[in-house]
Amino acid sequence: MWILLDQELLRDPYDSALLTAMAVLGLREDGGWLPPDAYSIHIAAVIKVARMVTIRQSILEFEDRDEQPPTLLETVRSKVLKFLIKTHPPQNQPCPISFLFELRSYAGVIISSTPSIGYLTFDGFDITFRDISFSLPRFTDASYFG
Repeated sequence: MWILLDQELLRDPYDSALLTAMAVLGLREDGGWLPPDAYSIHIAAVIKVARMVTIRQSILEFEDRDEQPPTLLETVRSKVLKFLIKTHPPQNQPCPISFLFELRSYAGVIISSTPSIGYLTFDGFDITFRDISFSLPRFTDASYFG
């Protein structure tokens, strides 16, 4: 996976094998696209695995050096600055993980601003949350005297 992270996005983001694979993960069986709340789980998983791979690769490089190496922290930091942050220093080009951070941000905005299935319903003085029902007067009495 390390080689998939070590890419610069020069033109089209889908020139990246990682982003193309992520697009395939977004397809439903019927040919449509997954909703943002279902797809953002895939994005989060890939970002988490990318973090683990980055740390593992840094450890391997740190152990394999013969000359006076920088510390492990410096090795990890250089990779994080290059591959695992949303904004890049001016000398770096955008990378696949940066694109995934953007997608995850958009998904978060869509999820938080789109109405979803409600689990809490009111029927007069009766309240139902999923499979639990109770009346509002009994609830207030229990909480007041409890």
